[in-house]
Amino acid sequence: MNATLASILGGLTAICGEYLYRITPGPWYRNLWMWLPITLLISFCVHELVKAPGVTLIGAFVIWTCTTLVTRIFFCVFILHDKVAPGTWAALALIVFARIIQQVWK
Repeated sequence: MNATLASILGGLTAICGEYLYRITPGPWYRNLWMWLPITLLISFCVHELVKAPGVTLIGAFVIWTCTTLVTRIFFCVFILHDKVAPGTWAALALIVFARIIQQVWK
């Protein structure tokens, strides 16, 4: 599994977990059967992302953050119909800029 695929799968899983947490009534421990597989999949994706050949830890963090932010914005705008905070847009712009610099400045 390459770094981009691991970050996309992990980001989607994390955001889906947040969405499920938001819509699920009651305390979290009643739905432990649902949270354990989600947590294991996210942990596996982080493991694959960190051990990917040629990707530094900072590089893996940039990929993960970019994917998670894009997915979170997508969920907020199109599924939850929430307003996205200006700070989130600024964070997305900065992390995309960091990824561009990371690729150009090798």
